[in-house]
Amino acid sequence: MVSLIRCAAVAALAFNTGALAKPIDKTSVYNPILDDLVGFDEALVVTTDKTRTRREEPIIPSTHHIAGGNVVRSEYPIATPYTPDAGQLIEVFKRFIVGATDDRHRWDVSEFPFHSVGRLVWANGVFCSGALVGPRHVLTARHCIPEGESVSGNFAPGYDNGERFGHAAITHVLKTEGQQPGSCETKADWAILVLDQKLGDELGYFGAKVPDASLFDKPALYHLGYPGDKDGGSTPQRIIDVTVHSSNSLDCDATGPVYTDADTAGGQSGGPLWELDGNMDRWIWGALSIGVSWGEGLGYSGFASGAQMVDAVNMARKDFP
Repeated sequence: MVSLIRCAAVAALAFNTGALAKPIDKTSVYNPILDDLVGFDEALVVTTDKTRTRREEPIIPSTHHIAGGNVVRSEYPIATPYTPDAGQLIEVFKRFIVGATDDRHRWDVSEFPFHSVGRLVWANGVFCSGALVGPRHVLTARHCIPEGESVSGNFAPGYDNGERFGHAAITHVLKTEGQQPGSCETKADWAILVLDQKLGDELGYFGAKVPDASLFDKPALYHLGYPGDKDGGSTPQRIIDVTVHSSNSLDCDATGPVYTDADTAGGQSGGPLWELDGNMDRWIWGALSIGVSWGEGLGYSGFASGAQMVDAVNMARKDFP
């Protein structure tokens, strides 16, 4: 039996979603036919910590839809990162056991870039992961945004059993509208959130770029998120040496989505997949969207990515400075 799980917020809302888009090529060895779409384990349901919400009237974010469609161009955009003066921490190059062993490990380092990844929480109890990609801009998964509800939300960077750097309210949501065909739905499963505070000016933020195929099939990338099956989603869990599979990635267009060997669970949705380059700059390739499994230890995770996503990051920085 094949199982597809959107690695979305772990909360009751997730159980009421309709059929999920099938983001895979049914003819691919890596993309088996989907015969069962699996929801979330109710044992992982959590609710918002009401003691940490603001006393002011909650802000209901406004939604801004971005025209859909795939982008074909000769040169692809980048959104440059910002590293704070004290933010030259190097990701630790340690190889954990791969295979049947869970590669997610608790990571409590409160320095850049790790504190720029955080926990996104909505007032209805739903939570996801996200990362700062601008002074007050957060990249997450589109399916983390409550549909048809007027719900306030906040983003707490570096959350670890509580807020270490405070939180900011979400004021605007930028996302694509409507479903895309096949795997293009996974590619488009991203959203940009605008905050009411410029947390990134102090903490630093990631850059964004389209995936670099020269790094495929190499243990070269990083991921961080808040999976609900680890401490109830209250602690950051890191994966190093993430490998992007060339065999099935980029099956929508030349910029996404990408499929990896990263272990996933509900709550990790929206968590960043990033590259550390030779200049010590961190570039996000995408936001976690789905997990697919067809047996014990067999499967992959899919990340939303692409030129349109990078364009949206730059647009959000410009339109909501």
